[in-house]
Amino acid sequence: MKFHLNEKVAFLKEKGYAIVKSVSNSQIIVEDDHGFERQVQAIELVKIITEDFQVDSNFVKLEEEPNYRTAKKKQDLNQKKKQSNYIDKWEIDLHIEKLPIEIINTPSLHYIEMQMKALRYFLEKVKINRVKRFVVIHGVGDGILKDEVRSYLSKLDIYKLNEADKSKYGNGATQVIVSGY
Repeated sequence: MKFHLNEKVAFLKEKGYAIVKSVSNSQIIVEDDHGFERQVQAIELVKIITEDFQVDSNFVKLEEEPNYRTAKKKQDLNQKKKQSNYIDKWEIDLHIEKLPIEIINTPSLHYIEMQMKALRYFLEKVKINRVKRFVVIHGVGDGILKDEVRSYLSKLDIYKLNEADKSKYGNGATQVIVSGY
């Protein structure tokens, strides 16, 4: 997956957000939601796409802050969460060339299994960050992946499935709305 400067990303294995500050091969320097710059590998990140495709410099952490914060700071954080239009829409592209390299290099997995594994990892990240809406890009093709994705998601009671915006995705994507965790 290619990342670009000032692009908003989330970490696959931890909570929080970051902005891409520099890109060099598979090494990326990001500024996390605490304001610290750090170097990570591209396979550790997921792109976050907002509805307006603008990078929001006012990050809001979705998990509870450490208990050393004062009550006033917690109150301010809660107000920012309410006022801020924090990210509530993510997307994942399940085309093989867009999958993380560690999934593609998993031995003995067929394409559909790789794609579903990537979807399951993505759903974990969605759940951790309490995302309310996201798009799964499965492509048109023969409809096998679309059927597999929709079947899997429909078994999980918390997801409502709709066709994604056809002007943006054509017939190759499903919008998912989370009804609760």
